[in-house]
Amino acid sequence: MSKHHSSAGFTLIEMIVAVAIIIIVTGFAIASFISFNDKQQVQTAAREAQLVFRKAQSKARVKENPTGCTNLEMYRVEKNGGALITTAMCVNGGTSQTVEVDRWTIPDGVTLNPGAFTITYKTLHGGAGLPADADTYDVTLAGYNNTYTFEITKGGEISTGAFTE
Repeated sequence: MSKHHSSAGFTLIEMIVAVAIIIIVTGFAIASFISFNDKQQVQTAAREAQLVFRKAQSKARVKENPTGCTNLEMYRVEKNGGALITTAMCVNGGTSQTVEVDRWTIPDGVTLNPGAFTITYKTLHGGAGLPADADTYDVTLAGYNNTYTFEITKGGEISTGAFTE
């Protein structure tokens, strides 16, 4: 009569295979999360840039005079270096004056259109003055291998935008 031992459990090979599968699945999950997070950073920056343009347009439409401005002519959003700067163009006592109203710093790792540009919003008008008097102007933010573009039209509309390939 021979003795036969039966044990319940996993062999070393089975354990190694199970741990390897868990590590691979975890690696894919982490990579997907990092990619998603990078895309969200660019999209958030684009939403904030759109808000800068919308605020300037809104202030111009209602002719909101900033402090130190008696006769508002227009609001201007200018890309200067790593920031979007909103200024009010005023005439005070016959003298033209520029008053800085707001400054949004472009987040690290994200770029906004190469070169400088200026978009203007005249008071009570609603339309936009675009670079080179174009009918539309594309604003592009890029970073982390993602590119997001939205459009500003001469009529003042600011599109929602989308990621471009």
